[in-house]
Amino acid sequence: MLKITLKNRETLKFNPHRPPNVLNGRGDNWGNGSIDWLPDGLFLYEIVEQIYGKHKIVAAMRDDQYITMNTFVDEDCTLRFVLATEPEGQAMLNNTAKLLVNYTMHQLYPNYESLKSDTPMLYSFVSPDVAGLSKESLENLNAKLATYKVNPPVMKSYLMSYNKAVKQIAQQGSISQAKYLMAQENLYPLYVHEIDGFIQISDGKPLIAMDHIETLSIVSQEVLMTIGTPIIQLNVNIK
Repeated sequence: MLKITLKNRETLKFNPHRPPNVLNGRGDNWGNGSIDWLPDGLFLYEIVEQIYGKHKIVAAMRDDQYITMNTFVDEDCTLRFVLATEPEGQAMLNNTAKLLVNYTMHQLYPNYESLKSDTPMLYSFVSPDVAGLSKESLENLNAKLATYKVNPPVMKSYLMSYNKAVKQIAQQGSISQAKYLMAQENLYPLYVHEIDGFIQISDGKPLIAMDHIETLSIVSQEVLMTIGTPIIQLNVNIK
């Protein structure tokens, strides 16, 4: 039995199972070392479904560490669920939206440099044009964002060495962010979110699955002039 203690100290018992774990690059997929077996346990989404059924939970804290819905829980633990409507859940929504918007901008309009932004739902880019993005460009951006609901990109989160992260961000064209990181003189590994080699420095809160996002679109842009350099701010609608 798997024992889960909730925030109110209630302890629940679950029947675990042992799912197969396909190992890439091992064996020939016919039983010759290509499949391993995880320990007995449950995925977080299975635990949530058994307790609440339909829900607005996007993640959980397991013994003071964030875990995502696809985390496999194979040991007794304490869980505190995070709702999409809570500040923590909103921060996770924002992290996911920011990664998707920045990645899409990098793919479609690489001459726009993304800037470090701590304002939720408002993302800034150095613009090569004082007029900012055209109406057609905004439509292309929103069309691409809409495809992520149908075909979600593979998003990863992991620790990266400080120097490697600075180099990668500079190669992405975010020179201002790279200079900011170099000025910190911090050699500790950085927690990053990544899509297809494109990285974003994380605040420590995880990403959430696309099926928890109902809407992700650019609703407006504003062009600012900072020391003669045009900066566009994209206002994002996410829920």
